[in-house]
Amino acid sequence: MRKVLRWVGVAVLAVLALFFALFSLLQTPSGKKLAATAVAHVASSPNSVWTIEGLGGVLPFRMTARRIAVSDPGGVWLSLKDVRLDIDPAALLRGELGLRLVSAAEVYKARSAAGPAKPLVDSLHVPHLPIPVTVDRLEIDQLVLGPAMLGTRVVATVAGDLAVRPGIARARLDIHRIDGSAGKIGLQLTLSGAKPKLRLRLDAEDPTGIVDDRIFGRTDHLPLALSLDGDGPISDWRGRLTASAGSRARLDALVALGVSNKTSVGLSAHAAAATLLPSALVPLIGDDAKLSLHGAFGEQTVVDRLSFAAAFGTLAGNGEYGGPGGSVAADLRADLRDLSRFAAIAGRELHGSAIVTAKLSGSKSRPAVKAQIAASEVEASGAGARSVAAEVAVTPTGALDAQQTPFAIDAHGQLAGLALPQGLASQGGALAARIGEKIT
Repeated sequence: MRKVLRWVGVAVLAVLALFFALFSLLQTPSGKKLAATAVAHVASSPNSVWTIEGLGGVLPFRMTARRIAVSDPGGVWLSLKDVRLDIDPAALLRGELGLRLVSAAEVYKARSAAGPAKPLVDSLHVPHLPIPVTVDRLEIDQLVLGPAMLGTRVVATVAGDLAVRPGIARARLDIHRIDGSAGKIGLQLTLSGAKPKLRLRLDAEDPTGIVDDRIFGRTDHLPLALSLDGDGPISDWRGRLTASAGSRARLDALVALGVSNKTSVGLSAHAAAATLLPSALVPLIGDDAKLSLHGAFGEQTVVDRLSFAAAFGTLAGNGEYGGPGGSVAADLRADLRDLSRFAAIAGRELHGSAIVTAKLSGSKSRPAVKAQIAASEVEASGAGARSVAAEVAVTPTGALDAQQTPFAIDAHGQLAGLALPQGLASQGGALAARIGEKIT
């Protein structure tokens, strides 16, 4: 027994000696350089190369790095400066990676990484890590997004925490702009289960009105507030979206999301946003617009239900785009109950109502459109008709991407109850008589 204990003691001392030898080696300049190379090699892939410069601190518990860069065939797209990792040794003894602090003086993202985007279904699952990972405190003094990301340079500060454990992943982030433009984003996210369930809360504010100005081409700086709150399995997720532009516009919507080998999206929204629209569109949309939409996105985009109701009337239909043959197809019906709403766009006074049905077919390079128009009590610039019926077909004779592709147009129709402008009618009664009541 004594011999066994002696061998156990020798083994423990050997392990401790090896540990302290490795620990001492890691504190030397050559050891830190070797560690940086090894970590960068493990993190890299054929299309993503990591570089770690100036690795320092007490390895592996309180590490620092002067710069970390991630590049692809197009060059460096992500860089981090003055990075610090503070690891909890007690957590390592429990078989966990506990990071008491992860911080960086600057994170600069110039653009998105090159290559195809990862499918959404691959992103919305709990990561499978060798050991549980916890970050008690995440701090980024400056998160810089280049113009290629949002159209303008954005600088913000980030704080939060995250954890990834078997069967569950959670994250909390608070982002505040610090580039002279106020604004903030708060995010709370939890993914759990083998069949992932997503709990999401997103709140965003832009009190400066810069976002509204950019989206709607305005200059009155209406403050933007947005929130998205939802819960459920990613195969059948439900959420509520609200957005407002000061007290002058509001959007309320129910959002449905289904993520599998393809992504389906459902939206039921009500908007009171006439004050944000260009003046010519205000009579068309009004302040009580409703949108209902359901579609699926994958190799082919399919919108199986579209319904839009506004001041002009209603628009309904369905369609699909893409697939192996690049086909396009759509069926649309517009019920234009009040043509006077289109006066600002037409540049003249209009009256009457119309129903327009349209069918799109063919391919994206050679689409064909057929439309039927049925209007009643139509009047424009003093002329009018009791009823108008027309059919129009437009087909390109070649590919649309070819220069000067001609179009074949076939149109015919019927007009009944013709009424000429008052001046013309008084001068040309005989003309009206010859034309008759109906024109085909």
